[in-house]
Amino acid sequence: MNPPLPKVFESYHGKSIFITGSTGFLGKVLLEKLLFSCPDIKKIYILIREKRGLSSKERFDKFISHEIFHRIRQKNPSILEKLYLVEGDCLSDKLGIKEDDRQLLISSVNIIFHVVAQVKFNQPIQSAVDFNVNGSLRILNLAMEMTHLEHFVYISTAYVNPWKHQVPEKVEPFSLTGWSPNEILILSESQTKILNGRVSNGGIYPNTYTLTKHMAEHLVVYFSKKLKKSHTTIVRPSIVTAAAYEPFIGWTDSFNGPAAIMVETARGTIKSVIGDGNKVADVIPVDLVANTIIASVWHQTIE
Repeated sequence: MNPPLPKVFESYHGKSIFITGSTGFLGKVLLEKLLFSCPDIKKIYILIREKRGLSSKERFDKFISHEIFHRIRQKNPSILEKLYLVEGDCLSDKLGIKEDDRQLLISSVNIIFHVVAQVKFNQPIQSAVDFNVNGSLRILNLAMEMTHLEHFVYISTAYVNPWKHQVPEKVEPFSLTGWSPNEILILSESQTKILNGRVSNGGIYPNTYTLTKHMAEHLVVYFSKKLKKSHTTIVRPSIVTAAAYEPFIGWTDSFNGPAAIMVETARGTIKSVIGDGNKVADVIPVDLVANTIIASVWHQTIE
């Protein structure tokens, strides 16, 4: 008889984790679930940048008092002490991380969850590339230096291949322009015009978000061949919406996507929405996405 499979939380025993995007909608739920369900985690390093006149430290202090951690404060408030602020920014060279913190990450981290992304659909192509592609490149370069890295998990989107009706669990060739993602890291003016044409006027991609997430997937695949001692996973959620169960039913602090439509409809500011009644709006609760991300590490461990 085969021995029983380890439980998901056991995959995180004694592990140190580095998370980008922990202050975002999905990142909050992922972080809360890790702390609540995997109490034997050693440390969670979270990358936070300065924003809206607040320093990284001020944002961190405000963040740990967020309502998302309510049940943790009731059950085991001391576990919040496992959070470690890393001041930095995905838009900065070497992520803008202080050398002491960088060396700490290099010597300590076992698992990376790269969640942060620029999700604005109308973002100019160069801005979207810098955030979603160059930002991922900076994270991957740091991952290459880590001496104890076991898992790299990249959060993508189900819509990286919008021209396909059936999307297989593989990274499709980036044949949009004939350029590799690496060649698009530094865009010329003429390249920018070509790419903008691909996300407008009936182009292949509906927006710069899906285009740049597809580009970033190729970087992840490229680096996965170099991260030979680590498992690399891409998770592709569809339209992420309010929680089904955790931290409590219906929780959300995001007014993007379906939530924005529902709120504005309730307020009476939206009277009608143009759509195709034959299409399915493929939404998924944020807590189910967080559970899938966490379980992906366990799944790689048992294979």
